[in-house]
Amino acid sequence: MPHLSGAVVLDAFAGSGTLGLEAVSRGAARAVLVERDPRVASVLQASVARLDGEGQVRVVADDVVRWLANAHAESFDLAFLDPPFAASAWEPALAALAPRLAPGAWVYLESPATLTPAVPAGWVLHREGQTREVRYALYHASAGQGADTLRGDSNEPATA
Repeated sequence: MPHLSGAVVLDAFAGSGTLGLEAVSRGAARAVLVERDPRVASVLQASVARLDGEGQVRVVADDVVRWLANAHAESFDLAFLDPPFAASAWEPALAALAPRLAPGAWVYLESPATLTPAVPAGWVLHREGQTREVRYALYHASAGQGADTLRGDSNEPATA
C-alpha cells in the first residue's frame, strides 16, 4: 500500500468517487472529485456527507477540463484519470492537468487496451498493465522534483 500521507488528490471523471475516497482512507489530506453529471455529483456529495468526509473531500459538479482551466492555484500530488472511453477526453484532460500537478506528482491513467494516450513531456512511466479491455498506467510527473508523497521512504519506489 503506497503512503499517501498529506497528499492532495484529484479524482477526475469521478463517477462513483471510489479512487478519491480510497485515497483519503489511505491517508491523503484531501481529495477533489470532479464529476460532470450533476445527478452523479449530487449522489457523490451525499455519500461524502454520510462518510463524514466533508472536511477532506470536495465534490465539484463540472467538466474536468473546464474546471482545471479555472481552478484557483490548486495543485495535486496524485491524479486519477479514467474518462469515459467513448468521450476520447485523454488529450484535453492531460493537457489541462499538467500545469496543476505538484512537483513529483503521480498520475494514474486508464484507457482502452488498444490506446496509449500521449502524455506530457517529463512524465515517466512507472508501471503499466492491461486487461482484455483496459490499459492502466502509473506515471511519475516531473521526476526528481519536489516532495514525493507516495514513497514510504527515499529509497523504495511506490507500489501500485
